Amino acid sequence: LKGMIKYWPQVNCQKEVMYLNELEELLELTRPEEFKQLLTPLFRQLSAAIGSPHFQVAERALFLWHNEYITSLVAEHRHEILPIIFPVLIRNSESHWNPTVNQLTVNVLKIFEELEPNLVEQCEQQHQQNVKAKEAFQTKAVVVWADLEKRYSEYKSKQETNK
Repeated sequence: LKGMIKYWPQVNCQKEVMYLNELEELLELTRPEEFKQLLTPLFRQLSAAIGSPHFQVAERALFLWHNEYITSLVAEHRHEILPIIFPVLIRNSESHWNPTVNQLTVNVLKIFEELEPNLVEQCEQQHQQNVKAKEAFQTKAVVVWADLEKRYSEYKSKQETNK
């Protein structure tokens, strides 16, 4: 599994779907102790797959929740997993172009909601804080950039005046 994560295909969607098929088979054979060791890198990679604009990749990644054993492993470690994948689940549920992916994403969110509503609420609050912080950063960047452009224009006009 570590090797699969390390060499995950980045630009070939067909290979990524094959990797996701293999991943499901390997996860079915994975013991809970081994699963716990791979949580963070595995679900960061799955988060990227879930958020893929290619519908087959996103769909296949979301189908992992149809496997009872994998769902039970995820349920045991939901406190570590949901914060990793929550932002992409929200983005998919709101704006993925493919209706099937959109519906599968909503189903995964419902699974987490049924498992622990408070955790979903915490993740949602954290996500909203992150969105606000990103917006504030972008606003500040626009202001700083405008100030730099203004200073540069003033500098250039002083240079031309001194000539």
